[in-house]
Amino acid sequence: MKSFYCAAIIAAAGVGVRMGSSVKKQYIHLANIPILVHTIKKFQECEFIKEIVVGINEEDYTFVLKMVKDYKLTKVTLSFGGETRQDTVFKALGEVSDDCNIVLVHDGVRPFVSRNHIEEVALAAKEHEAAILAAPARDTIKHKNGKVTTLDRNKVWMALTPQGFAKRLLVSAHNTAKQNGFIGTDDASLVEAMGQDIFLVQGNHTNIKITTPEDVEYAKMLFDWQAKHSTSTLLSSPAIIYTDGACSGNPGPGGYGAVILRNGKRKEISRGFNHTTNNRMEIMAIIHALKELGENPCDVELYSDSKYVVDAVNKSWVTTWKANNWIRANKKTALNIDLWERLLPLLEIHNIKLTWVKGHSTNIENKRSDYLAKEAVKNPNKEDDVYIIA
Repeated sequence: MKSFYCAAIIAAAGVGVRMGSSVKKQYIHLANIPILVHTIKKFQECEFIKEIVVGINEEDYTFVLKMVKDYKLTKVTLSFGGETRQDTVFKALGEVSDDCNIVLVHDGVRPFVSRNHIEEVALAAKEHEAAILAAPARDTIKHKNGKVTTLDRNKVWMALTPQGFAKRLLVSAHNTAKQNGFIGTDDASLVEAMGQDIFLVQGNHTNIKITTPEDVEYAKMLFDWQAKHSTSTLLSSPAIIYTDGACSGNPGPGGYGAVILRNGKRKEISRGFNHTTNNRMEIMAIIHALKELGENPCDVELYSDSKYVVDAVNKSWVTTWKANNWIRANKKTALNIDLWERLLPLLEIHNIKLTWVKGHSTNIENKRSDYLAKEAVKNPNKEDDVYIIA
């Protein structure tokens, strides 16, 4: 799939029986703004989302139309929902333009989804045709079918939204389900019923679905916490970065690779060096990936499999080393000072969440950065001038 035209469907036709409120759950206010507006704005602000179809109850049309105009949600088209969520999504699919080839489906009462995760699901859907946001189970899961058994928690994921699909696949799945009288609990279950595999994009447990009064109270606390700890309103478009370094011999020929996701676009960078070390390549991958973002501050989710680099930054080792004239706690001089001095200013520019990942088995972009680094090792074309063989 070469072209990339992405639309979002937001299911917001629920009546909110479990909420027990006179106000439908999607219209309850968080910080004086309806939950549904918070949700739509996450997609409105994604440049690669070209259109948003919101499925609502017909009786709410005038109210929601005013809401759309008041909050300048310019990408939104309204669609009348059906008896079930599945019906609502199916009807909304009919409103999506013919140009669209990727569709994201999201719950109207999940306002805490990040723009980074929206982008990651969209790109994974483009690559795999079916991808969903999901979070690893944290609790012990019991299965009852006559006898109670315990499931392997390491193999259990909690399905979230958005869920992304090639448009033709999602349309086919809904048509097939309708013909067979099958009602699924989410759109992925309809696609699975056709034998299609689903790619999992790891999300987080703060992407809650607000369905009960307890959820509302938690959402208020979460919103307040995010407002105090986030600078996203001051930042430019967020980015997701995957990096890796490799070295043959260590020291020996080395290379780095990185994948940068931003604004619905994807960029790969890599370079090989004649003589270096693995740790230098890990640091250099991050340096060059961050330089690709420019000088305007932005939120960055950065993934590296180098515990050395991640701990040095997250545990403030590197800033301590610098404050002590690059002498470590063991009284030895820190290694790779030249690269740390290049990295530290970049860390100051952006709001970076640096995460250590184990190997490259869970995410296609982790695997890709690993591949890029290893390929760069095979074709070194630059000297690592500062590296000195001890």
